[in-house]
Amino acid sequence: SAEEAYFYRRAMGGDTATTTTSATTATHDDDASLAPHVTVKMAGVALSIVDDTPQEVALVSIDDIRVRVAHTPYDRTVDVRVHNVQLDNQLYATPFPVVLAPARPVRIALRRARERR
Repeated sequence: SAEEAYFYRRAMGGDTATTTTSATTATHDDDASLAPHVTVKMAGVALSIVDDTPQEVALVSIDDIRVRVAHTPYDRTVDVRVHNVQLDNQLYATPFPVVLAPARPVRIALRRARERR
């Protein structure tokens, strides 16, 4: 899309777009907007870790995954973005079932702390 091409050109440092009053004309240092690329988007992935019993020991879940690979004559760019990563301990009666989870943003935590006063 045009938006992805714009952000790619900005990331590559090749965005030197100029406009004229008679018509909108874009010139670029390179042909980054024409670079072939592949974008893969997934809602989520879960990986279950099982021991030799077999018993599920842990569950790793990753949500909202986006992987973009682009090629230019000069380099290759891989951009990986995830929204949420969580690691859960699946052992029975564990005192800490969530090992790793995203923290709330600081601004939300501060607002809630002020509301409690």
